Amino acid sequence: MNANRAIYAMVVPMLAASGATAASEREAPVAVYVAGEQRHVAAAIEKHAEVGLVALNRYLTHTRKQHGLALEDVVRRPQERQAGAEPYPAKEYRRHATDWR
Repeated sequence: MNANRAIYAMVVPMLAASGATAASEREAPVAVYVAGEQRHVAAAIEKHAEVGLVALNRYLTHTRKQHGLALEDVVRRPQERQAGAEPYPAKEYRRHATDWR
């Protein structure tokens, strides 16, 4: 019984100290662009963006099938999204098929 009290006496202050340091290491808010989204979706995205990038990414991953949004869709500026709508260059299958000859 006394051994358990001694263990608790050492563990409890350590846990309290680790919680205090974790609370001070918060992420910076993320700037998001939600101009064309529905109001409730935009409010949820902004709420999670205030917490940090990890929270925003988790929320968007969790609701990907409902809203169809990825992290890049809300973090990138609208001008960047329209200018480079196709993130990968078009493949030229015929040229690649004849390269081996």
